[in-house]
Amino acid sequence: MQTSGMSGCHPNAMAVGRYLLSLDPLRDPMGVLLILDYYALASRRSVFLSDEDDGEEGAEVGAAFIVDLVESGKITIHYKDPLTSRHHMCPLLHMPNWAFAYALALNRLSRSDEADEALIDAMERFPQVLPKLLEMNKVNVQGRSFQMDWPKVLPLFNHDLNPLINDETIEARVTRAAGEHL
Repeated sequence: MQTSGMSGCHPNAMAVGRYLLSLDPLRDPMGVLLILDYYALASRRSVFLSDEDDGEEGAEVGAAFIVDLVESGKITIHYKDPLTSRHHMCPLLHMPNWAFAYALALNRLSRSDEADEALIDAMERFPQVLPKLLEMNKVNVQGRSFQMDWPKVLPLFNHDLNPLINDETIEARVTRAAGEHL
């Protein structure tokens, strides 16, 4: 999967990732869920739903895959705490990469209202991602503009509500997304 992705064959990497996940979706021993959303969005392969080609763009396969997987609820994250032996379970959207990828996938499928709600939910759940995204995209956050008063807004996003998500995870994810124009 990684080899296909490094070669620029994102649709192939997505297909391999889907196959690996299907082998053991409960445990995900290969950690496919950490990168599968990226390859799904990077593949950008479109299919037409009707036989007649009327000049309209087709639906993106990767975006549709992300939305279908999240909305089906078939994949959940399982974690067993080694100290207390308690079993924890949460939906896929509790991973930062899937929360933001879901919002982007909805937007690509022209479901704008749902995409806005998903993005707001992702930013509320993972506020520490926004400053890093702005930094990687070289947005001037020091000055004020007619669109946003960044000096007043950014301090609200610099606190960490989820101590389980470390800065290295977010930094790696934002860096990878900045390299590709998803």
